[in-house]
Amino acid sequence: MAIKVTLPDGAIREYERGTTIEQVAESISARLKKEAVAGKINGKLVDVNLRLKRMGNHYT
Repeated sequence: MAIKVTLPDGAIREYERGTTIEQVAESISARLKKEAVAGKINGKLVDVNLRLKRMGNHYT
């Protein structure tokens, strides 16, 4: 099932459940994946290895 993610520029992308923050970064650009040291979900810093797990919810 797809999980919706709102990026800082307001774009909304969908990812499969279990996608890591690092994979989200890579889908934006190879350089971002290389340089990413953390992600941010709903204002909270998270590890790039965190997997998106919520079903039917929206991450920002």
